[in-house]
Amino acid sequence: MRNAFAGALAAVIILSPVAVAGQSFLTLHGGLNVTTLGSDDPINRDSRTGLNIGGSVYLPISEHLGATLGLAYSEKGAKGNEEGTQLTFALDYFEVPALLTVGIPYEGPVGAHVFVGPAVGIRVGCEASLDDSVLGGVFESTISNCSEAEGGFNTFDLGAIGGFGVSLETTDVTLSLDLLYNLGLTPVANTGDEHDHEEHGDSQTAHDTKNRTFTIRVGVGFSLG
Repeated sequence: MRNAFAGALAAVIILSPVAVAGQSFLTLHGGLNVTTLGSDDPINRDSRTGLNIGGSVYLPISEHLGATLGLAYSEKGAKGNEEGTQLTFALDYFEVPALLTVGIPYEGPVGAHVFVGPAVGIRVGCEASLDDSVLGGVFESTISNCSEAEGGFNTFDLGAIGGFGVSLETTDVTLSLDLLYNLGLTPVANTGDEHDHEEHGDSQTAHDTKNRTFTIRVGVGFSLG
C-alpha cells in the first residue's frame, strides 16, 4: 500500500502542469481526521480519529487565485452504539482533492488562504469490529475487510471540501496550518434494501450514511520555480 501511495503521489507531481504564471509550490502534509458517519437514523454515533498524510501541488492562476491538486492517505469511519452493541467501521481511502485556492492579500511573511472544491476518495481498506455485551460478558468479533457486510461498501467516495489556512514564509520553505471540512456526498455502503424500507414506511436506509470529516494538518512547502 505504501509503495502504491508513493507512486501515485509522484505521478500527481510529475503530471501537474508547471507552465503557468506565478510561482508553483509542492507541499507535504501531515495531520489528523475526525470523522463520523452522518445520517438521520437513531443510532448513536461517535467519531473515529485517523491519519491524513499526503502532498499537494499549488498552481497559480492569478496573483491571489490558484488551483491545489493533492493526494492523501485518509483514514475515516465511525463508531455506532445501539442497544449495548458497539460497531466500529474503519474506512481508509486514497483521496484526490482539486481545490480552488484564494489567497488573502497580506504584507510580510504571514499569510492566509481559503479553499473549496471536490475530492474523490478511492477506498483501499475497510474493517468492521463488533463489541456485543451479552449478560455481563463481552463478545468480540472482527469482519475482515468488511467482506461479510450485507451489500458491501462503495469503492469511491465523493466529497465537497471547504477550509481555511495560514502560512509562514521562511528563507527556504513555507510552513502552513490548515483546517478542512469534507462533506461526503455519496453513501459509504450499499447495505440494505431500499424497497423493503419503503414498504415499511421507513425512508432512512444505509444509502443515506455518508462521511463527515474534519481535518487539521500542518505542511511544509517548497517552491517549484
